[in-house]
Formats: sequence, C-alpha cells, structure tokens
Amino acid sequence: MKSESRLLEREGDLAVVAAALDGVSEGGALLILGPAGVGKTTLLEELAERAAVGGDRVLRARGSEMERDFGFTVVRQLVGPLLRTASAAERQRLFEGPAELAAPVLGFGDGDFQGGAESSLYGLFWLVAALADQTPLVLVIDDAHWSDVASLRFVSYLAARLDGLPILLVLATRPDEPGVGAELLRGLAAELEIRTIRPEPLSGSATATLVRGALGSAVSEEVAAACQEATGGNPFLIAELLQELAAEDVEGKVSVDRIATRGRGGSPSPSPRAPAGSGPWRSS
Repeated sequence: MKSESRLLEREGDLAVVAAALDGVSEGGALLILGPAGVGKTTLLEELAERAAVGGDRVLRARGSEMERDFGFTVVRQLVGPLLRTASAAERQRLFEGPAELAAPVLGFGDGDFQGGAESSLYGLFWLVAALADQTPLVLVIDDAHWSDVASLRFVSYLAARLDGLPILLVLATRPDEPGVGAELLRGLAAELEIRTIRPEPLSGSATATLVRGALGSAVSEEVAAACQEATGGNPFLIAELLQELAAEDVEGKVSVDRIATRGRGGSPSPSPRAPAGSGPWRSS
C-alpha cells in the first residue's frame, strides 16, 4: 500500500475504491477523473494493490500519445503479457469459441486482423470473459484519454456488458483533453452510469504536512503557504517543488520569494480543477 502521505485527504476516494472492489463479482466500472498531477495514478496504484491482495487478477495498461494512432495497443498491453506467458494449452482454451475472433488482433492465430470490426470486439469480449472465468478480473487503464480509438471502442463495448461478470473496469482520464479518444470517453460516461471519483487538490493543511515531511518541522507557515500558492495544491507539482528544495539542503531556510518564482517559472502547471461546464464531466 502507498504511504499515508501520498494519500492525504483521499479518505472519501478510497471508500469509493473499496466499494468498487467489493463489487467486483457483480461487474462494474469506475472512472477516476481529474486534471494532470491531481493524484489519479496514485489512486490507481492503490486500487491495483488492494485488488491483488484480495486475490483478484489485475491487468494494467496506459494510453500514450506516441501510440494512440495504432489499433488495439492498449488492449494488447492489458492481455498480451498474460497470453505470451501462458502455455499453448491455456491459450487454446482461452481462444475457444467466439474468443477465437480475438486471436488475430493480439497476434495469435492465422485469421486476418479486422481493425475495429464488430467481430474483433465480440471476440475480445469473450476472451476477457474467459480470463475472468476462474478469477475476478480488474482491468486498469491509466491516461485513458490517450488510448487508441480501437481500444476505446472495445472499452465501451465491454462496459455496456459487465453486468453479472466478475470484472471491474477502471479508467483514469482528464476532463478537458481534446481528441477522438476523449470524446469516446465522454460518450461512455454519458451513456452509462459509471461510478466516478474526482480527486481534489490538496488543502493548505495537507500541503503543509508534505512540506514539513520533506524539509523538516522547522519550516514556517509562510513557506508552507507559499508552496500551496505556487502549486495550487496539485500533488505532483508539490512533489516536484519539494524535491528541488530538498536537493538544495536548505532546511528551515527556504525563501518564500524563491518558491513563488519557481511556481511561476517552471513547467506549465495543470489546472488543479476541472473546468465548469455541462455534460458527463461536470462536477456534482
């Protein structure tokens, strides 16, 4: 499990994670929605660790800007390692019946790859169902907004058919990312009632806890407040800032002006909150 400092002020989010894992046997989906750096990946890692400890089979993937133009790259990340290490007899069992239609998509079998054809989605569904047949399955996809379109179509296809299957589908995505992938995710959230976590930026108190944990208990309230102001409470930006400050070995001697300058002069900081608006991304 992650250290408590990395999960500060996430009690409500972790309760949703626990409820989702408790319901794996019934099938369902979970969406973790928020801007860059707010802690989506940390929650995914915590969920995956809890699932593994609980005896679930966890398969993970991550969308990538570099690979989103290639079909089914995220699906291959999810199931490819498991299939490659399985015995020939086990692969044969998994690809029995309609799941055989998925073999060409994943580089197995002699059939022709059909891109995003309905038959491929149908075959992938039955393959995933076969994987979950003996052990509940948790599918974890980080940076889902950068997933390739074919994989997201399968995600939508699967999400609509999870009822009664021992599968939990977990997606982490940003609310304001452009592109076809993000549009597909918005459509999925609008069409289905998906349980959603929206991690919030950290409060000043939580930021102060992290600052003193990294720089020492002698750090002043002014320094902690400056770190909060410079980062907006974004956990990733806080960690980056504290790493820089700690490397300078300036315990208790941090300049508030220097922190403010770093906050303004560093990499463009992601907005700590999703933009207001209508549609499935709107905060409730």
